Amino acid sequence: MLTPVRRLPEVEALLGPARTHVIENCGHMASYERPADVADVFTTFLTSLSEH
Repeated sequence: MLTPVRRLPEVEALLGPARTHVIENCGHMASYERPADVADVFTTFLTSLSEH
């Protein structure tokens, strides 16, 4: 989801187990521009869900 950084706390609060993560030096196509970073973020998030 593309959300202005200033609104991330609101979105996180509304989406339950959501987490916010800003990938520095990246535009609107994070999965294309920084695929390894995006994969790391998803892996960390999904792992954290399975631990609860």
